[in-house]
Amino acid sequence: LSSKPVPSGIDIDNVEYWIQLADIDPIISSIVAKQPASVKDYGAIGNGVNDDSEAFKNAISSNSLILVPEGVYIISNVNIPSNRILIGFGEKGTVKLAKKGGERGPLIYSSDSENIVLANMTIDGNASTMTYIPNFSDCTVHVDTCNNVSVKNLWIEHAIKCGIYVRNCVNANVSECVVLSSEYDSGIIVTSVSGSYSVVENCISNDNEKDGFTITGSYITVSSCTAMGNGKQKHNADKTEPSCGIFVDDQSDYCSITNCYLKGNSFAGI
Repeated sequence: LSSKPVPSGIDIDNVEYWIQLADIDPIISSIVAKQPASVKDYGAIGNGVNDDSEAFKNAISSNSLILVPEGVYIISNVNIPSNRILIGFGEKGTVKLAKKGGERGPLIYSSDSENIVLANMTIDGNASTMTYIPNFSDCTVHVDTCNNVSVKNLWIEHAIKCGIYVRNCVNANVSECVVLSSEYDSGIIVTSVSGSYSVVENCISNDNEKDGFTITGSYITVSSCTAMGNGKQKHNADKTEPSCGIFVDDQSDYCSITNCYLKGNSFAGI
């Protein structure tokens, strides 16, 4: 990588370190060999004021390996197509994405794609600026019907619905993520399709409206995770909806939960 042009805002000598931190699956290791691009090469400002959505979309549509330098980027409804790595490039907490105030839909989403990596970013879902609409796709990070997905080292707060929703994906891994204070839903939701495997590991999901983790489907493993203080039910006046640290839907099978720490959830740990 050091022999290639330097993307804006990037110390090229450290690119390989951040890619290793993302623990990229060998299936998509070939993407790493591509020319990396910075969202700043496509006009992103990262000052916490400008809407950088178009710059992100243009960078992602034109490149396979997209780096996000330190800064605060206001974005919404950014689609990740197949064979893409979107990776924050900076110390923890210095690469921040924030949802555009009042904007509907997810901050980042991918649908019917394969070989997706999202890693190393702090995200503010900006729930206080939005009005909740039931059944609307407002999860902050929404990955739907994809193959070979890695969501790693994201810190998400104040989602209007869930922080991370991985739905009906094949070979999905959610690891080392933190989701706090989702306003109307669970912190992390993972559903799987028959014959696939999904893993949620080393994640924290605390103080969410509903469950810490909601699991539906087959062959899903939850390991070394923490769920505390979930089931706030701020928007459920009669407090009738039970919420757990980890909720496994009764239609699920061949799921495992190991080595998790659960405390202070409103209905049950599991």
